Amino acid sequence: MNYDQLTEKLLDNKWKIEEDKITPYDDWGIDSQNNNAITEAGLSRIMQKIKLEDNDFVVITAYRGENDKKTNIAKNAQLRDWFNRNKMGVYQLVGHWRECSIQGVEYEDCPIDQLVDVVERSYLAVRPDEMESKDFFNKVKYLTSTFKQDGSVIRVKELYGDDIRIISGSGKSFSVGRGVQLDKVAQAYSQHVKKINVPFIFEGVEVPATNLGFQIAKELNFGYPIGKWDDLRSWDEIGG
Repeated sequence: MNYDQLTEKLLDNKWKIEEDKITPYDDWGIDSQNNNAITEAGLSRIMQKIKLEDNDFVVITAYRGENDKKTNIAKNAQLRDWFNRNKMGVYQLVGHWRECSIQGVEYEDCPIDQLVDVVERSYLAVRPDEMESKDFFNKVKYLTSTFKQDGSVIRVKELYGDDIRIISGSGKSFSVGRGVQLDKVAQAYSQHVKKINVPFIFEGVEVPATNLGFQIAKELNFGYPIGKWDDLRSWDEIGG
């Protein structure tokens, strides 16, 4: 199925997520048909809005290291579809770290020319006003378990105040800091979700770069920051 056929199905509301079928919008990277741009300033604006409006939120992914890229994208598409069915649109975040291509060599001991870029997409979703805080917490617990994640980053003010917490699939959670700040979320994601002892950076959030992209984002309930961004980058610049 080509891009035009996929787009037609998307816009006709006939697309059903299956593990071996992904949309161009779910795909990512240099070799993909996803032509979204990525903005770090836009992600900072989203976090500022969350802080200002005192929202609860989660940052979660379905990626696992043992899966290949196609499988991870399909799993994330299923996760995104779950959010849509529960009336929660998602922001698509792009994260990045570097790991050593030499098996068994730690990041800090790796020759610079042997470090390779690793790109990962995660989702940021805000709790809807009509969803109870405890229900939101339990849904995140369910997703973290279902998609076999070590943890997800969550903030639920009614339950834990200003804490940014890590929640496991078992429902156990612990604080990793206080206050809605992007660097705290990135650090929590790095240490407790990915469990990597290397710098993890959120490169930004995806925004549509074409009229068709805006139309598909609306149809699939993808969130993105509204505005003009001077720091827009393409997948060619990000990698993957």
